[in-house]
Amino acid sequence: MDRNLKARLEARVGEYLRAPVYQRHDETEIRIDPGSVPEVLRTLHDALDMRFEILADLAAVDTAR
Repeated sequence: MDRNLKARLEARVGEYLRAPVYQRHDETEIRIDPGSVPEVLRTLHDALDMRFEILADLAAVDTAR
């Protein structure tokens, strides 16, 4: 678990998180609302302490019934 990454994610996009940051092996998962995707991606890309450059995976689950 990369606790430094987890802490930085919580600090940068904590207001958008709908569940705790989840880490397992080399994967980190954040859960946000669909409407927050553009702002969160922009923040992760532009923040000098983050600098995410490649979106490797994007998943969604439709829970509406």
